[in-house]
Amino acid sequence: MGADYITDISLYLVNGHLKRGLSPGKLKVVKRTGAVIAEVTALTPGKQNVTNLKCWNVIDGNDCPGHISAMLTDVPCNIRWSCTDCDNAGLVLNWRRSPWDLSDSYRSGRRHFAGVCELILSEAEYRLLLSRNDMDMDSRILVKGAQPVENNYIMYGASEDLENIAAWVLEQFYHETDSVTIWIWNTIYMKINVGLRVIEPQV
Repeated sequence: MGADYITDISLYLVNGHLKRGLSPGKLKVVKRTGAVIAEVTALTPGKQNVTNLKCWNVIDGNDCPGHISAMLTDVPCNIRWSCTDCDNAGLVLNWRRSPWDLSDSYRSGRRHFAGVCELILSEAEYRLLLSRNDMDMDSRILVKGAQPVENNYIMYGASEDLENIAAWVLEQFYHETDSVTIWIWNTIYMKINVGLRVIEPQV
């Protein structure tokens, strides 16, 4: 698979945070690349995975119907992705320890509960969720119940609860104007969606 787009995600970050003043075009690159990183790093390395991410390519004025297929390799530390339907493809560099890197969270010592998702939030993500007054009461109670662990907060929720929060987060994302806050909303949304796909079914 040839890499048509090579993205070094570290060029858009400073000390692990999104650079201020990025152009709309660069923010679009970060959003797409971050989504690929979050999807793939929660999965087994060395395996090609077809994700739920829709291809963003436009062909003859129409959106491509394909999905992004991607594989993570530890040596070299790259993510190769391609579309299942068109020739859209790329290579992601320096994704390790980026804000979208979920590899450590989802491979080491996760607690599993049937029908329940464990969501690991940074302090910035946790504070942002509680800073808005239009979150419904049930969701606010769930977020406020997150347990502080070192520099993170661990929140547990059923799929329906997290789907409600994800929809609300997406609405905040689309109405946000600050580039750094946009990045935080995007990261929260991707974490929730990845978490929903690893929920253990209830028996």
